[in-house]
Formats: sequence, structure tokens, C-alpha cells
Amino acid sequence: MRGAVTGIFTSAGQSCTAGSRILVQRSIHDKFVEAFAALGKKGRMGDPMDPTTEIGPIATRPQYERILRAISGARQEGARLYSGGNAVQVASGLGLFIEPTVFVDVDNKMRLAQEEIFGPVAAVIAFDTEEEAIVSPTTPATA
Repeated sequence: MRGAVTGIFTSAGQSCTAGSRILVQRSIHDKFVEAFAALGKKGRMGDPMDPTTEIGPIATRPQYERILRAISGARQEGARLYSGGNAVQVASGLGLFIEPTVFVDVDNKMRLAQEEIFGPVAAVIAFDTEEEAIVSPTTPATA
């Protein structure tokens, strides 16, 4: 759990190794999402040079605006915003910050599941079977 939180919210998701799509077996999905979102909310936002900061700012204004558009687009496509999704101010007043954001009810055909956002946005995708988890969204499930 902590690894998933760290993977997407550290560096505000602006890393090529950020785990923005999290596949979770449906039987544990709701409990996972609740705990995952709660841990994300606890992350301290602030100056990346401060050793107590866990979530830094978005690197540039164009990227900040792109992330906010992606959040809006995911909602328009039908993904359900579970937590976060807002621009926020930190105590110092410096930097562009977006709350750790968690989406559920994400379909693999949605842009949220297909494109990298490079922001603190996680798509939690439920599955029932291993086959369902590994089948490409553009490939038919039956061969």
C-alpha cells in the first residue's frame, strides 16, 4: 500500500516511474481505495528542499494546467473522483500544488487509463480475474 502511495504521489507524480494506474482485485478494491486515499491525504505538501515534504509542487504552469484538464476530462469520461482533484495553496504560498487525486470506476478505454498525466493522479482499476487484468484494452479478451 505505502509503495503504491509513494509511487504516484512522491514527486507529485512527475516521474517516468510513477505508478499512475493501480490494478486491484475487485474483492479488496473498496478497502484498498479507502486506505490508499487516506494515506495520500496525509502526505505533506511543500517546498521540495524541506526534508519533511512528501509531495512537492508541479514543475511548470503548463504542466499544472494540463493535470487539471486531465482531472476534468477523466470526470467527463465517467471516472469517479474518489478524493483530491483540486488545486491547493501550501503554507508558504509558493508553488503550484494539486492534491493527491484518486479515481475509481476507471475503464481501460478511458484516457486516464491510456495516457500518462505526470501529476499526482492515480487511476485505481478493478479486475476480477488475472486474464482480465492483463488483457490490453484494445485487444479482445477472447482469442
